[in-house]
Parts: sequence; structure tokens; C-alpha cells
Amino acid sequence: AQSLLRRVEAAAGAARSPRLPRLKPRRGPHPAVIWSLLALATVSLATAGLLALREPAPQGYARCDQGDVCFFTRPDGQGEMCAWYEYDDDWVGGIVTCDWARTTRPRSAFNNGYVGDPHHDVKLFREAGRKTPFGCIQELQKVNFPDPGGLVIRSHEWVRSC
Repeated sequence: AQSLLRRVEAAAGAARSPRLPRLKPRRGPHPAVIWSLLALATVSLATAGLLALREPAPQGYARCDQGDVCFFTRPDGQGEMCAWYEYDDDWVGGIVTCDWARTTRPRSAFNNGYVGDPHHDVKLFREAGRKTPFGCIQELQKVNFPDPGGLVIRSHEWVRSC
């Protein structure tokens, strides 16, 4: 290519083209990459700092919202939780379903209903449709069910008194 250029210049009677300076190869990453990584690190650190300032997620019975009755897969409000604020005729096929209730029995419960509500206790039933009553959880009561496998509960109802 170099010799062709010189022959064309000679044939055209043009002056010799100046030689362009050679570019030196860049060492290291491109500055745009460096700035992008620096910006990403800054945003990550700021996000981590903000997350560290927030309150920790509630644990155990504290996860149960005011006005709900909550059931847990493990004792002392641990494990998975299902919560209701009204009665439920069928835990696995009703309006509000509890996914784990098909295969796992509750091991603990918390009646976190509203204090002073006329229907403040929760009556438990072994069958759907509020049939076969077998227990009751009083207002603000936290209970671990004694059976190591948990209790079969399929429906519940808010009542005036246990």
C-alpha cells in the first residue's frame, strides 16, 4: 500500500504526502469504563447504606398485623404464616387461601384481633364450612399447639366469646 501511494504521487506529479504520526496503543481500560464502574460502585454503596438504616423485618408473632388471626407452620410464630381478618369457611379453597395448609398443619397461632371488638375470639374447626369445632383462641392469645404434627384446621370464625 505504501509503494502504491508513492507511485501514484510520482505519476500525478504531486508533492509527497506527509507521514501521519503513529497512534500509540492505549494501555489499560477506556476512561468511560472506569467512570461507569466508579458510578456503579457509588450507587451500590449508597443503596447499601440506606438499606442498613431501615428497620429490620419483624420476626415471629410480630409479623401478624393488628386485626388479624395468624397461623404459623412452626412453634412460637416461626415459619410460614397465613393471616385472616375475617372468618374463612375453607382454608384451602375459600376466598383467602393458605397455600401451605394443604400439606402442613399449623403449629402455632396468634389472635391479634382488635381490642374491644365484639367478636374478638376465634373459634377453630376441623372441617371446611365451620363444621366440627374443637378449639378457640382468645383475644391477643399466642398459642403453640401441643401436637408435634400440628392440628388439622380447615376453617375458623370470629366469635363473641370462647
